[in-house]
Amino acid sequence: MINEALRQKLFFLIIGSSAFIIDCSITQFNVYYFKLNPWLARIPAIITSLLFTWHHNRTYTFKSKNPKSIREFIMYSSSTIITASINYGIYSALVGLSSLCYTHPILALAPATLLTMFINFNAYKYILSKPTETT
Repeated sequence: MINEALRQKLFFLIIGSSAFIIDCSITQFNVYYFKLNPWLARIPAIITSLLFTWHHNRTYTFKSKNPKSIREFIMYSSSTIITASINYGIYSALVGLSSLCYTHPILALAPATLLTMFINFNAYKYILSKPTETT
């Protein structure tokens, strides 16, 4: 039997990997079948991935006992937007500063994603595990 902290990290990794596949699939589908440019193609992909991770992380990773709420979703979405900006900033800096990362972007994507996964895990744990305030 695995402990709760390890179980949460495992579920977070599985859900995040699934969201990445969803994001890539929707983006590619929109580019190739709807002929959208790559920037517009990402919009529905990001929204779908965000909804997927919010539902699955709150249900399976952190087993939130709180009812779903707009406030929780806004906090989750805000956290996601902030960390996505950090991810893109790290990625862009590495690609811009390193010819190796420019030639092999995965070398820039990996550390950016790993760092923001750590930030996201802790932020989501706080947001989704926090007891609902009663007034």
